[in-house]
Order: sequence, then structure tokens, then C-alpha cells
Amino acid sequence: LLRKNTLAIITGVLVALALIVVLWPYSVHFIPAGSKGVLFKRLGNGTDLDRILEEGIALTLPWNRVTVYTTRIQQQTTEIEVLTSDRLKSKMTISFQYNAYPYNLPLLHKFVGPDYYEKIVLPLIESSTRDAVAKYSAEDAFTKDIQKISQTISLDTSNLILKRIAPTGLTDVRLISINDVQLIKFSFPQEVETALENKAVELAKAEAYGPMLQGIAKPVND
Repeated sequence: LLRKNTLAIITGVLVALALIVVLWPYSVHFIPAGSKGVLFKRLGNGTDLDRILEEGIALTLPWNRVTVYTTRIQQQTTEIEVLTSDRLKSKMTISFQYNAYPYNLPLLHKFVGPDYYEKIVLPLIESSTRDAVAKYSAEDAFTKDIQKISQTISLDTSNLILKRIAPTGLTDVRLISINDVQLIKFSFPQEVETALENKAVELAKAEAYGPMLQGIAKPVND
């Protein structure tokens, strides 16, 4: 029997191996450390809201799709043009951390998608920064109230995200968190920078030569 069906058996084995090779990338998924996977069922109800693929090897049906999200805290830096309450335009460079809530990833995938940083995080960070700085004068914004502004940006952005991307029918479901906003650099327009530098030079000269000039001008008593 084996001799008579040798060709058929060999053909079947080769076909099975070919199918394994072809379907392997679509059925076997590696979820790296610090990540989780979201399953999309092409022949089912779309995004699987009840299942999250953990780190390691995940097996799925070949027609389903897996999207991998990092769950680690991510760091970004961006430069934003802002306007203070005294109408002084300046540029701020801020650094901030953000992360997606690991166990709400299916909702994030369904309602926003993998490009949530470009769609949600960056635009809202920029909007919150401009709104926060606009409440202060240039002197206050970039000196004594820097820490307060950083805290306001972090809180306001998180609240905006909570309001704007709340899944349909759900409330107070956090999908993304903004953390540790820091102002690392700011600059005024060139003409303002030049004026400030000239003023600093004049003040330095006054401090250095003021006492000397006062001594020369002081009348000598007989």
C-alpha cells in the first residue's frame, strides 16, 4: 500500500510543508518585551476587545491580524511657538513622557489606531502648552512659574485626551497618559534677544564701574 501511494504521500507532505511555510508568518507572532498585541478578526467582529496578546509567541488563525503596541513609557521632545499674555512670541522646547494604558489597548486600537501619537498626543500637547503659556507674562512664564506651567500642561493634556477619545458608551476610560512635562529651552525673537543682551551688558557695566565712578565724582574735603 505504501509503495503504491508513495507519490501521493510525498506530494501531500510537500504540500503540507509548503502551507506551513506560507502560513507561518500569518499564524505565528512574536510579541517583544515591553509590548502587547491586539487581535483583529477579519472574519469575526473586528477588534477583539476581550483578548490581549502577552509577551512571547502568539498563535492565531492565518486570516486574522495582530498589531503590536509598546507598553513602555516613551519620551518625546518638541518645539512649540507660543504667545504670552503680554503678546511676546517665543519658542519653547518641551520634553514629555507618555504611555498607552496596557489593558485598554484594544479600545485604543479600535477608536484611534497605532498612530495615536501623531493623531492625539502631539496636537493636544501643543494646544495645552499654548493655552497654559497664554495665561502668563513672559517674565512669569519663563522664570518663577515654569514648574506650574509644566504641571498644567501635563494635567490639561491628560484631561483633554480623556474627553476627546472616550470610547462610545463609556466614560472615564483612560487610553493614554501624559507624564513628566519639562520645559528644557525657550527663545525670544532675534530682536528681543538682542535687546535683552544689550540690557544685560549695560547692567553689568553699571555694576562694575558704578562704585568707581561714584568715587571719582565724590568731592574731596580740605
